[in-house]
Amino acid sequence: MKLGGPDLLHEARDVLGDDLPVLDYVLSGLLEGNPPPPIDGTKVAAALHDPASVLVVGLEAFFMDALVVHLTQCRIGLVLGEGGLEGDLRRIIANYEDRVELVKLGDVQRWAGNKSALCTFVYGVRERSCYVQPIWLRMAGSDIRTQFRTLVGWDVLGAPTPRYPRWLVETSTEPFSRMVTL
Repeated sequence: MKLGGPDLLHEARDVLGDDLPVLDYVLSGLLEGNPPPPIDGTKVAAALHDPASVLVVGLEAFFMDALVVHLTQCRIGLVLGEGGLEGDLRRIIANYEDRVELVKLGDVQRWAGNKSALCTFVYGVRERSCYVQPIWLRMAGSDIRTQFRTLVGWDVLGAPTPRYPRWLVETSTEPFSRMVTL
């Protein structure tokens, strides 16, 4: 709110809100006096149950940063969808100083095991559904639950969005063994 004030936030929401519904949701909260809570990876790290490896599907940079800090004793991989970030992949991974490996979709099975976990970012959790980045649907087949000990969804918004979250896809919350909210 300090940089630009409410007028700039209203303008950003009016110009970008239709195309970026998650941004619209966050800006609306700020304008209503509800800043997002601090991002803390403690609960997610605990929900992963001391894994030997964690494969994170999709990217929310601030949330990923908060999670990596708590996963000091395990191998961490990152699976990103195709489109949009290819040119920046090396820079994204470089931010984690060899703590995070980029994993191709075809190599996911190499991360499976009884001490392995999958984690993805979810948006607008409802009773039995949520929205995820499209790459999650490539991962969440009927057999994935048996190949990884834990599947964790991290709700990055804490509430459903009033607008359809364009660029995301709806999925069931059923496959997740844990859903962590803010």
